[in-house]
Amino acid sequence: IYRDLKPENIFMFEDGHIKIGDFGLSKQNLDKNHKTKTLCGTLEYIAYEIYHRDFYDENVDWWSLGILIFELSTFKTPFYANNSNDTIKNILLAPITYPQTMIKQTKQIISALLQRDPQQRLGNIISPYGLLKDQPFFQEPYTLDAIENRRVRPPWTPTSLTSFKPKSIGPQLSQVDKKDAILLLSTPIDTFNNFEYINPNIINFHKQI
Repeated sequence: IYRDLKPENIFMFEDGHIKIGDFGLSKQNLDKNHKTKTLCGTLEYIAYEIYHRDFYDENVDWWSLGILIFELSTFKTPFYANNSNDTIKNILLAPITYPQTMIKQTKQIISALLQRDPQQRLGNIISPYGLLKDQPFFQEPYTLDAIENRRVRPPWTPTSLTSFKPKSIGPQLSQVDKKDAILLLSTPIDTFNNFEYINPNIINFHKQI
């Protein structure tokens, strides 16, 4: 489970293609019979069931994808409010308001991804919406397979940034001390257990409701 899909964690390369980074909140080795309940993530992108304090699985990432598509289409997230508490209330209770200019295919995939019932949500194997790759949103030539395999030409590439190379980074940052590297490699992985970020504002909100 990734649990932190948002624009800040999507990195663009010189060829215009992207990859996801920052796996600090991800949880690995969960099979289909196991779920988790940790309250973590980034306020506006956290799935309904996490705020509802239910056990959850990888379907929370499909919710975040819906938030992301909405934001990339409208330049704002669908449940945004002026304060954290109201944002959470909107995620739990508010309907989604779509701009009139949004095309049908985009509205359809967002609606399917932002189903509050994880079993109904697009991405779930038993979802009535079918498979993600079959959605009208991914029409030729922008099929999910073509995007994943980089056959789609990006509409924009950061050519203006190609001159910015790691040479501008000082040697103290570009070189890793061998002793430090050996120490990190020899550190038991259990040392990092339970280091999951929980926004204190979220904790305070749940104490109030």
